[in-house]
This record gives sequence, C-alpha cells and structure tokens, in this order.
Amino acid sequence: MNLNELKHRHQAVKAPAIPQDDRGSAHPLNGLIDNLKALEAKEAEQLKTARPLWLIAAAAFLLLFVLSLCLPSDTVSPARQWFGGVLAAVYVLIAVLLGRKLRQLARIDYTESLRSFLDKAEIRHRFMGPGATWLAGSGLLALGVAGGVYFTDAILRRHVDPEHLVLGMVLYGLGYLLVCTAGIAFTYRNWSRDKSALLAEVRKLKREMTADQAVASGEAHLPG
Repeated sequence: MNLNELKHRHQAVKAPAIPQDDRGSAHPLNGLIDNLKALEAKEAEQLKTARPLWLIAAAAFLLLFVLSLCLPSDTVSPARQWFGGVLAAVYVLIAVLLGRKLRQLARIDYTESLRSFLDKAEIRHRFMGPGATWLAGSGLLALGVAGGVYFTDAILRRHVDPEHLVLGMVLYGLGYLLVCTAGIAFTYRNWSRDKSALLAEVRKLKREMTADQAVASGEAHLPG
C-alpha cells in the first residue's frame, strides 16, 4: 500500500468510500470493510434468531424460581431454590446482553473516520475483552457453586455414603471444569474460524497507519 495514499485516507477518507484500481478489482481496504459488514450482518441475524429463545427460557426459569418461593418451605429445599435463582439470573443476563449486542451492531457507523472505525472494529471482534471475561467468569463460578450445592443436597447426600461425599464433590468440580473448558474451547474455535483473520487484517492496517503517521511526522520536522 502506497504510504502517501494511506496517509491521505487516514486524514480525509471515510470508511466505505474506498476507490478501485484500474483493473476494476476492489482495494484491499474496501474488501476488509465489505467483509466486516457481511460478518456483522450475519451476526445480527443470528442474534435476532437466538434472542427470543433465550427470552422464553429466561422467563420460564424466572417464573419457576418465583413459584418455588411461594411454595411451603418443607416442599422445596433451599439448595434447589438457590440453584433455580442463579439459573434464572444467568438466563436473564444472557438475554439482556444479547439485546445490548444487537443494539451495538445496529449503531455501527461505517462512515466515521478510518482510525476510529478500525479501533472500534478491533474491540468488537476480539475474542474476549476484560468486561466479557469478568462476566463469563462470574457467571460460570456462580452457576458452578450453586449447581454443586444442589448436586450435593439432591444426589450425593441421598445416594452416596458419607465417607465418599468429598470424593463425589471433587468429581463434580472436575466434571464442571471439563464442561466449562470444552465450552470455551468450542467458542474459541468458532471465533477463530469466523473472526480471527479479519481481526488480523484490522490490526495490520492499524500498524500500517501508525507507521505512516510516524513517517509523516518525521518529514514534517525535517528542515525545509
């Protein structure tokens, strides 16, 4: 990519307004923008399809939790109520986050300055930022603890000898960690398949722009 051309685009050109060369093939940056648009449109459609299902599940688990609170205390164990409450909270949180993600995708501005567009695209398409990592970790921890308490109360204490109770809890913990690890691995595989290449292109272009800015800054300080 010609440095003067890249510098001019960084200063004045908006994201989608990328020309084509003499052979009629799209400029690499134009292809990147088109690929990002296609990916984000596909992601929005998938979220629109999935969100009603999460909303229905969240409403069902929330209703069951509220009903369990209305039942006599001798019919529903506290462990079961706690697990039901955590499960309902997790589903409600996921439904809310899906709605927020849909709003973010709908507000993407493909006409803003190139630097700002690339910065936001990098954040949108990285695997997991600090906020997402904290939410996922907290949710999995809360679900794992609540599930462990319920599993111990409903199954281990009824069907396992007291001397094997600790072993059963350890096996539950290991099994839960295995499930979480598999879930994260599959999520990363899907992200790598769909987004890692585009993210690498975004970061490469940002590095080129930074280098071009450094060259331009050095030229500006040269004596006339």
